Amino acid sequence: MLTIAAALLMLALAPGGAVAAPQELRLVVAGPDDSAAHRLADILADPLAEVLGRPVTIQDVPGADGISAAQAVVEAAPDGGVLLLADNLLLAVNEAAGAWPLDLDALRPVAKLTLGISVALVAPAASEIASWPALSDRAEQDGLTLSVPASHVAHDVARAMIERASGIEFEVVEAADDQASLADVARGRAELGLVSTNSLEAYGDAAAAELHPVVTFGAKRSPLHPDTPTFAEVTGDDKNDFTYSFALFGPPDLDDELTRSLAEATQTACARPDALTAAGAAGLPLACREAEVVEQTLERDLQVARRAYPGAQ
Repeated sequence: MLTIAAALLMLALAPGGAVAAPQELRLVVAGPDDSAAHRLADILADPLAEVLGRPVTIQDVPGADGISAAQAVVEAAPDGGVLLLADNLLLAVNEAAGAWPLDLDALRPVAKLTLGISVALVAPAASEIASWPALSDRAEQDGLTLSVPASHVAHDVARAMIERASGIEFEVVEAADDQASLADVARGRAELGLVSTNSLEAYGDAAAAELHPVVTFGAKRSPLHPDTPTFAEVTGDDKNDFTYSFALFGPPDLDDELTRSLAEATQTACARPDALTAAGAAGLPLACREAEVVEQTLERDLQVARRAYPGAQ
């Protein structure tokens, strides 16, 4: 039997039985197969297919900063057959930088998928850089090397905020992902690293002995690292905080009823125990909400992007 969410979706797609529902739902994702967005799409595909009663496939659309993926969804038919799974902060940074060949409003928010994920600035446990004042003192002596995961906008925003607030200019060591950045710092290939807070836990038991976070960038101290101050705390500016999160978006002409139906189906899929377990193991705090929450998140992320890159536009 179809679930209630699937039945609502079928009604939304076929008023009066005149229009057939798409045979499948395509989740468009930018970036490589090992990106957080792709992992999240993998986690949601099967539960969402069960709820909708139709296959859910993942389509990778390569291209700088996810712009090509967004463009593909903007140009898709507004029938509920194509949705974009994207990092809200990346969308906001593209908007603030004027990088879009389209307006961000061309994407129709459908559902927020995760809670906010914080970033941490980490140093070796034995390093003299044990606090923000120590970092400032160390930076006055000479340059600092910083390992940053490639193609991850949250880490770039964190670096821009540090440089803007402190005047520090880092020598960047580009890493493949968070785990590679953690290894760079632990093995002495970089003096500092920028990683998601939950990646420290995923790094294993050795992380506590080898590494420690200097600051985190959320609005509140991370429950994983309650003794570590936030960047807002150490700079005395409560606007110096941000997280990144993921959401689903549809084409601009996706109608209200279909948007609500897709959001309800997504929330039902997110609540499945197997989805929650897989997302937790991947360090992705799955918590699906309606489209209005996506709009609030984007508004906040636009403020963060404009603050991090004040000269962008």
